[in-house]
Amino acid sequence: MKNVYGATEEGTGATYRWEGLRHRKTGRGKLIITASKPFRFIATDIYFMGRGLVKGVYRPDPSEGGTTVTRSFEAYTGNHPLRKLAGLLMDKWMGRDFETGLNNLKQITEFKA
Repeated sequence: MKNVYGATEEGTGATYRWEGLRHRKTGRGKLIITASKPFRFIATDIYFMGRGLVKGVYRPDPSEGGTTVTRSFEAYTGNHPLRKLAGLLMDKWMGRDFETGLNNLKQITEFKA
């Protein structure tokens, strides 16, 4: 997979693009951080393979023994029945990848004594 980071590396305005070189399932897309409040939330616009905009939010919340990160997404599917069906299947198609991302975040942020 080819990854390209924008000139802004963190906070509002930071960007990340990806393109699957060998695996078509990876596809291509771009993520832009649209708002960022440290320790409160990160809001993103995500463009998957030119198929429209997905709004994302990451929220860290203190929890017993650490922090719980909640990740949510919202997309407009319109009135086309196939797009609505795709929206309903999104968790099945991409849920495992998002869980992997959260687990990777956990791995790199946990303090190891």
